[in-house]
Amino acid sequence: MLSNGRRALAFLAGGLLAALVLVGLIIGADWVESIDAAVSNRFGDHRSHHTTVVSDAIFGFIGDPAGVAIAATLFGGLLSLRARSMIPIGLVVGGVGTAVVVEHTLKALLGRTVRPDAPAQWSVIAEYAHSYPSGHVAGSAALLGTIAVISSVGRAQSTKATLAVLVVLCVLAVAVMALYVHAHLVSDVIGGMLLGGAVVTTSAVVATGRARLLRR
Repeated sequence: MLSNGRRALAFLAGGLLAALVLVGLIIGADWVESIDAAVSNRFGDHRSHHTTVVSDAIFGFIGDPAGVAIAATLFGGLLSLRARSMIPIGLVVGGVGTAVVVEHTLKALLGRTVRPDAPAQWSVIAEYAHSYPSGHVAGSAALLGTIAVISSVGRAQSTKATLAVLVVLCVLAVAVMALYVHAHLVSDVIGGMLLGGAVVTTSAVVATGRARLLRR
C-alpha cells in the first residue's frame, strides 16, 4: 500500500503524463504555433556562427543514443554497486528507455501543420511536423533526475535540494540549447520536460518504497 508521500508522487506522475498528452493535442492550435514561431524566430535573430557551431556539437553529443545508453548503464551500475542492489540500474536504464519509447511513440502519433493562409513568420513551423516532444530534454531529465532521486535516498534535505537544483539547471540548459540550435520548438521542449518529470516522479515512487535497500 502506498504511503501518503508515495501516493502524492504517483498522482503527480499521472498529472504530468496527462499534461504531456494534452500539450501534444494542442500543438497545432493557432495560438500555440504563434508562440512557437515567435520564440524560434527570436532565437534565430540572436544566433552567431561561432556559438552555433559549438552548440550544435554539444547538442549532438548529448543526444547521441549510444552515449546516453552508456551513461545510463555506467551511472546506474555505480549506484547499484553502492547499494548492492539491482534496483538502481533498473530504475536508471528503465527510466531512460521508457522516455525514449514514449517520445518516439508520441512523435509518430502527433504532428503539426501550418495552414496555407498562416502568417509568413509561421513558416518555420513546417520544419517541425513531428518533433514533439524533445527527446534531448526528456532524456536528460530522465537520466539526471533518476540518478538524483536514487542518490538522495536517506540524505539530508539540503542535499536533496542541491541535487534537485542541479538537475533543473542542467535540463534548462539543454532546453535552451535545443531552442538555440533550432532542433525544437518551445512546445517540444515543454513536452520533453513533462515526459522527463513523469519518468523521474515514477522512479521516485519506486525508490522511496525501496529506501531500505538503497540506503548505504
